Amino acid sequence: MNFLANLHPLIIHFPIALLTLYVALEIVSQIFNKKFLINFTHVILLVGVISGIGAVLTGNLEFQQLTESGKLTLTHIEIISNHEYYATLTLWYFFAILILKTYFYLKKKNAGLFNYLFIIFALGGFYLIIKTAKIGGRLVYEYGIGTNLFN
Repeated sequence: MNFLANLHPLIIHFPIALLTLYVALEIVSQIFNKKFLINFTHVILLVGVISGIGAVLTGNLEFQQLTESGKLTLTHIEIISNHEYYATLTLWYFFAILILKTYFYLKKKNAGLFNYLFIIFALGGFYLIIKTAKIGGRLVYEYGIGTNLFN
């Protein structure tokens, strides 16, 4: 499991990039309303959520590994727990958007008002990405968590 836990810093950038790209594409696809763009946006969201699962799982493994090492202080645990909370919330949030978008896609229904609400949902998700990343950055840059400086 050490190997998987050590993958977190490598994996995490994929869902950040893909879900951020999804947010931008959601706005653009609603403005231009082109079928290929709407489909591409859906695929990017799907891949972003799948990569997010890997990021959350490897992050949880890394937290478990650090906890077992006995090197974490209560401050570390509190900040990591906060980071974990927002990361999990972000993943579930984008998963809910994916379910809604897939429902409308499979029913071949125009989402109507939901088309514009998806922009608001996407922007809310972007806020969660930023909040999670800010806490993660603090763990790395202020406390050295996940670096050789902490070990």
